[in-house]
Amino acid sequence: MPERTFLDYFSLIILMAGLSMVVLAFMWLHEYPTRIAHENKHPQEEAIHWACWLSLFTLHALWPFVFLWAKTNPQSIPVTMTDDRKLADELKALRARLEAIEGRETSAATVRKEG
Repeated sequence: MPERTFLDYFSLIILMAGLSMVVLAFMWLHEYPTRIAHENKHPQEEAIHWACWLSLFTLHALWPFVFLWAKTNPQSIPVTMTDDRKLADELKALRARLEAIEGRETSAATVRKEG
């Protein structure tokens, strides 16, 4: 059996360091959507984190969708409390406008029939 030299051990160290760097780069890229969501204060940050881990088990088939999910910032729709009387007044005004428009159309149609 050949004797092990310094270069054998040195090449083994370089190989292990290279493999470690590849694994770390893979994990860094894998967690990238989570970091984006955290920086943007995404409201679904935790779900994006778990979707990243889920994509690891699906051979990263979900990763592009998770990345796009992290990049989008969902708009929150403000919910305002309004007075029911105000809504009722607006509804009456809209109905009056509609009746006025329909009345004009009806009168124009009768003029055409008569003429």
